[in-house]
Amino acid sequence: MAYELLVAEKEELHLCFRLSGEAAERCGAIGYLRADFGRSGKEFWTTWFDSQPHLKGPDFKVKFDELINSLRDDGDKPPFASRDNHLAFCAAHSSMTCFKIATLDYSFYIRLNPNQGTYD
Repeated sequence: MAYELLVAEKEELHLCFRLSGEAAERCGAIGYLRADFGRSGKEFWTTWFDSQPHLKGPDFKVKFDELINSLRDDGDKPPFASRDNHLAFCAAHSSMTCFKIATLDYSFYIRLNPNQGTYD
């Protein structure tokens, strides 16, 4: 995998949840993506929600697409390739569900939920 998923620090956990209004502005939140693996467990359905659309420029879109594609395609068992891979990744990281990927330009926070059909 081209990106390293790090366990988010305790003081960063709130960044793994939807931010809006002043909290989004203070943290520089651009938006969030909700994804699931469909009924078969091998699909990848997504919905994007803007927090601050004016921050979602072309550079962000390219880097975000690269990140998501890497989590779906790179490595032996990429965590976003299927529900089975996702479950294996979550099991290997015990109870940790909030991860961070830091790049030169952005910090991406990812909350993983291994439970099928749960959209909290």
